[in-house]
Amino acid sequence: MRYLSILIAATLTLLFTSACQEESQPVAKEVPKVITQQHEEAATAAETAEKNTEKLMERIKEEEHKSIEHAKTQAHKIMDASDEKMAAMHDGSFSEKALATGKRVYEQTCAACHATGVAGAPKIGDKDAWSGHIHHGLDHMVESAINGKGAMPARGGNASLSDD
Repeated sequence: MRYLSILIAATLTLLFTSACQEESQPVAKEVPKVITQQHEEAATAAETAEKNTEKLMERIKEEEHKSIEHAKTQAHKIMDASDEKMAAMHDGSFSEKALATGKRVYEQTCAACHATGVAGAPKIGDKDAWSGHIHHGLDHMVESAINGKGAMPARGGNASLSDD
């Protein structure tokens, strides 16, 4: 009886194994096809994503260029208007004493950085360097000079200067 149960178990095992092999053969044949198809789909998706990324980067560059050019144009307009105002001031609106005082203050306090561009200070007369600042308007520029901005301390580091 013992041998009979072993023989039955062995027979059942062989039958089960044989049945599993027959059922798994068609599936095993399909695996390489599925893998190839998935590789092709992944390659197509990667290519599409790369093309979309390139298009997006081009649009970003175009918009950035437009924004920079617009800001420069606006800054140049404001600086030109400021130059015109300064020229009008020289027509006698300011006394010689006031002009001399302004020149002395610039030379003693402001020129140390703004004549050379030290610590990122925009140089006098460099429209591109000032374009990031002047578009806020003259009042904002005066406020920055009084209160300080970035590396520039209040009143350019000369505490004896008044708001005027």
